[in-house]
Amino acid sequence: MKYAIPMSNGTLSTNFFQCEDFAFIDANEASKTITRKHFEPSPGNEPGLLL
Repeated sequence: MKYAIPMSNGTLSTNFFQCEDFAFIDANEASKTITRKHFEPSPGNEPGLLL
């Protein structure tokens, strides 16, 4: 399973669209372990940016 978690100032952000970074987590649900974790800067909140 893959998860994207919005982060601001190193903690969970309450706003998905105005966060500073995303933590991308790959988890193995069978063994309940994190298999990969990396951070990417947010692309910002600009209409049409990801199209």
